[in-house]
Amino acid sequence: MNFLHSCLPGRLSGSGLLMMLLAAPAWSSPALDALIAKGLSRNPELAAQLQTLEASRQSLNEANAARKPVIGLSARASVAEGGRTFDIPIGDALNPVYRNLEQLNGPNAPKYPTLQNQSNKLLRPREQETKITLTAPLYVPTLAPKINAVAASGQASAAQVESVARHLVRDIKVAYYGLQQAQAQQLVLSSSEQLLKENLRVNQALLAQGKITRDAVLRAEAELLAVQQTMAEVKFQADFAGRRLNVLTHQPQDNVIAAKGPLNPQTDALQMDDFQVSPELRQIQAGVEARKQLEAAARNSFLPTVGFAADAGIQGTSYASAPGSGFAIASVVLSWNFSDGGARDAQLGQALALRQQQEAQQENAKNLLENVLRSAAERLKLSISQLSTAQARQSASEEAFRIALKKKDAGSLTQLEFFDSQRSLTDARQSVVTATAQLNSAAAEFELAKSSYVLPSHLTQANAWAQGTQP
Repeated sequence: MNFLHSCLPGRLSGSGLLMMLLAAPAWSSPALDALIAKGLSRNPELAAQLQTLEASRQSLNEANAARKPVIGLSARASVAEGGRTFDIPIGDALNPVYRNLEQLNGPNAPKYPTLQNQSNKLLRPREQETKITLTAPLYVPTLAPKINAVAASGQASAAQVESVARHLVRDIKVAYYGLQQAQAQQLVLSSSEQLLKENLRVNQALLAQGKITRDAVLRAEAELLAVQQTMAEVKFQADFAGRRLNVLTHQPQDNVIAAKGPLNPQTDALQMDDFQVSPELRQIQAGVEARKQLEAAARNSFLPTVGFAADAGIQGTSYASAPGSGFAIASVVLSWNFSDGGARDAQLGQALALRQQQEAQQENAKNLLENVLRSAAERLKLSISQLSTAQARQSASEEAFRIALKKKDAGSLTQLEFFDSQRSLTDARQSVVTATAQLNSAAAEFELAKSSYVLPSHLTQANAWAQGTQP
């Protein structure tokens, strides 16, 4: 990441503001931390992603279960009537023989019985079979890569959970800084309003004494109304930011949020040594791995499979114990398909194309994420410079206004010049507020780009269940 060296704090050491920021401790707001904690525990979108992750976890358990033997009990009791018969012509075969023997033996010899032909039904009138069956895979070459693919998909789901959580933290921070900005601007405008109200009161008194004309009073009223109009706009922005925070933290819309604490520039995100691989990139990498495993499974589908099966139980016309009613059988089964009309070739071609597609998306994502990181670092650098300029402008405006007040008291300053000086001071103060909020938002964006916010362990380690499960 050579491009990051251009954004290192040392390159901006000439800025007094930056030196102040780096020397100051990292500022944190308990109120903001509490809102982030609420968002991470209540946000419906994050909750939905966690359920998706749980579904992936169960899918992996299901895939791993295919490795283990399956034991089951089956019982069948049947009653049959009719159907085909198995005929044995025993009478036709033996009766003529018996008659000949009787003639040879003489009239005094014992008589042989007359036999009837036998007709046996193929279906027994009553029959039962109860058995315990065990089946187990001995060699299934497609099983391991399919389990690997499910595990990789689970890791992608875990990365998606972390991505949603980090974006949620960024959104809460940006909304909170927006609320802080609006509330700070309200203070600036309130101070300006009080000053303009006092100026209007003095002008009305001077008009009553005949020392000034009515246009001076009208101008003072116009300036006061302009500030009050801006205050109404800022109040709307504060209400909007508050409602946005309520949505992100899943709180009632009428819940009132106060951005406690001063609007201070954040310094914790300026650290350059806490970069993490972004969850978005890890999600795509997991997708590539899943496609590779599915491709391996498609290749292995051309190999034979070997399984084991065993049955043990009893059978007969009833459940009464009888000799020969018990049975047991064990088998090793080999299955090998030599031709399937090209179905497996098509599956392999599809898996290969999807894997190459995922790898192309991975390369594109790397470029995009690097650009996001570069842009976030440059924006943070620009925000620092803008805040430094805004603070210098505020210092100059405050000094100019102090001089203007002295001239006004001495009667050597026109009302138009006084209003210009007052408006310049208000704009300068608002500019500092805006620049500080923009710096904080840029810090939140940079923090997101480098995935450095410390999330709860159940979110950052959500993919730990998938680690080590691959065969």
